[in-house]
Amino acid sequence: MLARNPLFQTVMDYAQYLPTAAPSFMNTKTLNRNYKCDKKNLKSCGLETDPCQNQGYMGPACKCLCPPGTSGDNCGTLEMSYEDAMLKLLRPLSRKITTNNTVVTTPGYPNASNPEKNLKSCGLETDPCQNQGYMGPACKCLCPPGTSGDNCGTLEMSYEDAMLKLLRPYSRKITTNNTVVTSPGYPNASNPAQAFDIVFEAGKCQRAVLTFKEFRIAYRQPNGICYSDMLAIRTQVDDAKPRTFCYDEIKPGQVFKGEENLLIISYYSQDYRGKNVGRRGWEAVFTTEPISGCS
Repeated sequence: MLARNPLFQTVMDYAQYLPTAAPSFMNTKTLNRNYKCDKKNLKSCGLETDPCQNQGYMGPACKCLCPPGTSGDNCGTLEMSYEDAMLKLLRPLSRKITTNNTVVTTPGYPNASNPEKNLKSCGLETDPCQNQGYMGPACKCLCPPGTSGDNCGTLEMSYEDAMLKLLRPYSRKITTNNTVVTSPGYPNASNPAQAFDIVFEAGKCQRAVLTFKEFRIAYRQPNGICYSDMLAIRTQVDDAKPRTFCYDEIKPGQVFKGEENLLIISYYSQDYRGKNVGRRGWEAVFTTEPISGCS
């Protein structure tokens, strides 16, 4: 899955709702199937057929990896559908109701905010709140991220940029030539779990170029997947198969170039606070070069 806005690539998954960033179960299963890791695991475990049930699959430790909503050694107990389990995890208030005469309310009723009712109770005919803010029960404007002021009248940044800053503070667009970028905490790599995107954008008729000075993150797993840490590099927004790297797979001086003026990286890392794991992170410099024949 690719985000239309590449800065939101790491936000699209459900990871932002969890303590640490991680792909969903089905996304991970799809990757394992596409790279034939599931078959490799069965072979290394001495199994001809997969004993895992209910869409579970064999992991590298010869144990079934079970989707949410299942339990048991072989995922044999189906407690609820995967869809219901994910809905319970991400949207606990969402539900289907079939019982007659069931009363439903908004969360927090009767104290929930109702803009129209609030305007009336505050003696106002029109809403003074600007930039998509609205009147709250205390007769004060409730302002969206990216705005400030009593009436939300100061637009500091777009709602999209404000949410990006909130969810992925390290995600950003870089357009300045010779900008040095590093992973959080470099070279000590003592950062909490991170997931972010950086878009390198060159000017007209210029190609985006990224040259790495150092790259050392967690090992690639025996099944071939960068599980703990991963850096993905895309040469264009709609690149559905980015190159992925971990450990020391990018060498000092190695260069990556965009097909045109864009180059995009997505980085995922686990929590390294208080851990001495021998990793330093990475450092690279963004430059540009002319595109031959472009005018």
